[in-house]
Amino acid sequence: MNSKPIKTNSNKKRNTRMATTLPVKKTESIFDELQQMHGRIMKRAFEIFDGNGHTFGRDLEDWLQAERELVTKPSIELEEGKLACHVWFH
Repeated sequence: MNSKPIKTNSNKKRNTRMATTLPVKKTESIFDELQQMHGRIMKRAFEIFDGNGHTFGRDLEDWLQAERELVTKPSIELEEGKLACHVWFH
């Protein structure tokens, strides 16, 4: 059997994208931030309730849908180099 080494391209360029600078929001307390998020979820849950023709008995489903819409976990990619770390949000 005649085996030859397989050539691989170890210099493949990574999909380069410009890093996005995200503003850091400073709050006085985490409690204030949680209250604001609760208010946004409550407002959205009512909008869903209103949009469904005021269907009673779906309060939990409306609330959970509002949470799914407003509280998401972003997909994050982290690359660490010698001089810098790069974070990409997808």
